[in-house]
Amino acid sequence: MKKLVTLVMILSAISMNAYAGSHSKKADVSKADYLKQAEASFDKMDSNKDGILTAVEKKEYYAKAKAAREAAKKAKDAKKAK
Repeated sequence: MKKLVTLVMILSAISMNAYAGSHSKKADVSKADYLKQAEASFDKMDSNKDGILTAVEKKEYYAKAKAAREAAKKAKDAKKAK
């Protein structure tokens, strides 16, 4: 039961990120679209594809995403400086 509660909480957090990222300009979102985005986010983070998102997988995913954002910003700033 504890694992189920943890999974639901993680999926809720993920789905909020998915919702905010992909539907921010859309006024209405169906439950199906919302859940589809949440599942896609979960699948991206579940690096070993076992259907369980561990704290380590989540931390690694966000670290990689942060590094990618920083690299993109750095490249953009370098291009702007030319």
